[in-house]
Amino acid sequence: MSGPGMLIIHAKRCIACKRCVVECAVAHSASKELVGAIREGTNESRVTVRLWGPYTTPIQCRHCENPPCVPACPSHALGKENGRPSRVRLDLAACTGAGKCVKRCPFQGIEMSRTGRQAVKCDLCVGRPAGPACAEACPTDAIVYRREEELNEAESAYYRGRPGSALVRREGVRHEIDPKACTACRKCALICPAEAIEGAKKTPHKIIQERCVQCGGCYVVCPADAVRVL
Repeated sequence: MSGPGMLIIHAKRCIACKRCVVECAVAHSASKELVGAIREGTNESRVTVRLWGPYTTPIQCRHCENPPCVPACPSHALGKENGRPSRVRLDLAACTGAGKCVKRCPFQGIEMSRTGRQAVKCDLCVGRPAGPACAEACPTDAIVYRREEELNEAESAYYRGRPGSALVRREGVRHEIDPKACTACRKCALICPAEAIEGAKKTPHKIIQERCVQCGGCYVVCPADAVRVL
């Protein structure tokens, strides 16, 4: 049974094969097999593969410690679970498709369904014996799922961690802010879960590498393309 743990994303290993996308859709189908899932025609993946600077990388819900999507939901379909892992759950029966959660997620981890009637997001495949389908399917280990007892010291500290941190991280990627391109709009600082971005008003911002958790939120929200992925 899928127990407490977290997804670790190695962006530099991703080859954009999208097996994670396919297997996620299959895992959330009624038949639990590919042909059946295609015939059902209503199943959608909870993970997407997108460009992340010079890399392609899987994108899914970060299950944030302080998720901005939860208070944005007018129907209370989103909620934070107690204990570990502290998932952000989505009650599809309560979801009215308002889409406010999609707009509030800084990581593009929530999308609307193809019909536009409900939100779609990662649920960490709770109840699936082998754990998250995306991690099991990935041929290059770009997505790795580790239960709490399997985490190394650094991962365990991250997992138990910083207020506002997420359970999903990216390893092997570093972000920097180009001071010449930065407009000091502070959007990156406002969404940073680790409070790793500093800078005064009208002053180019800087990422404190010792605090950075490589979540990539700053890269996603920067309107000036000042954040570089290394």
